[in-house]
Amino acid sequence: MGHMYTPNQQHNGLEVSPRAEGKRASGWGRPELSQAENPVVFFSNGIGDSLLSLPSLRALSTLFAGRLTLVCHRIPSQLCYFALNLQRIVELEAMVEQEQRRGVALVSPEIFDARGAAAKVGRCDVFLSLVPWHSDCLEELVFRLIPHTTVGLFPFFDVQVRTNGMHASDMAFEIARTVDSRLCIEDYAGPPRLADSAHRKARQLRSRLPVGSRLLVVHPDTSPDRCWVPERYVNVLDAFLERRPEFFVFVVGRAYECLEQG
Repeated sequence: MGHMYTPNQQHNGLEVSPRAEGKRASGWGRPELSQAENPVVFFSNGIGDSLLSLPSLRALSTLFAGRLTLVCHRIPSQLCYFALNLQRIVELEAMVEQEQRRGVALVSPEIFDARGAAAKVGRCDVFLSLVPWHSDCLEELVFRLIPHTTVGLFPFFDVQVRTNGMHASDMAFEIARTVDSRLCIEDYAGPPRLADSAHRKARQLRSRLPVGSRLLVVHPDTSPDRCWVPERYVNVLDAFLERRPEFFVFVVGRAYECLEQG
């Protein structure tokens, strides 16, 4: 999309775009973010990243109690976001990329049905993006929602949050701190609350193993540029199981069929 970026100005440690400065001249200011009637928070990334975003989403769902709409993919919403105090969750429709890896179609978090998501969201006065990436689909979603104020990590947003060198969880939490700078991530950290169905499924899987056995769970796949060579996983797991025969290995992933030969 042909969006024209303009240099941002500094305001209270945040980058504020000229568009936002125009709003400020007509009475807009950061304290009003917490008064939003239809706030929307956007997150789309891997499952591990979804867990790292939990403190920020917990804080935002507390600040906007019962008013916040979360836009995300289905698996994270069912796995760890269902317990948040949200008005609703709008699930993104993933769009499969043409590229394939080892016969598995890739699904990028940056590519989704923006038109469909915007139609489901409807009204939006404040839009907060927790993702560390930017894409045409995200821009289209924002343009279709026409929020009064946008907050995110890139110059496209009215308020650009600076997070140089931060841990991913702290980076996402800085978005929540634009609404209330007094927030502390330690107050919202902690393990995720999992659905009862997830606990039942885990118990079912574990019940298949002999009594007294131990379990090693391996998640080998990530983005292609960060994946290890499959043969090395096979060698490592074979060596491990030879030394520790009381273990069983569960491989959690989709792109390493060769590990079944262990």
